Amino acid sequence: FIPNIFFTYYAWGAIIGAGFFILVQLVLLVDFAYSWSESWVDKWQGNGLEENENKSYLYALLACTGFLFLLSAGFDVFMYSLFCRGDCWWNALVITGILLMCIALSVCSVIPQVQEYNPRAGLLQASIFT
Repeated sequence: FIPNIFFTYYAWGAIIGAGFFILVQLVLLVDFAYSWSESWVDKWQGNGLEENENKSYLYALLACTGFLFLLSAGFDVFMYSLFCRGDCWWNALVITGILLMCIALSVCSVIPQVQEYNPRAGLLQASIFT
């Protein structure tokens, strides 16, 4: 009852809408990562009103960062064991490429040039995106 050409245009509209949706979600994830890190660092160092440091936020920040990196490593091992069986080298290449990009992102987040340009960058943000 509905002509086939409608579904062609609908598919293109859905692809474009999905692209915009992913971009909006990425912006929200970046904002969440920076807000979370900034909030806990402020509570750890004292926000200016109180001069005392609260070490529990430092430990929580380190624990969350470590947990997220360990979770990522666990999923990498899982993906290698599940998708890299037999003669299929393409899956291993893609998983290794993504793993190397995540490591590069984590290293880049703590180098002094990046810290000078964006002092709020840190390993928590990198662990969220990894």
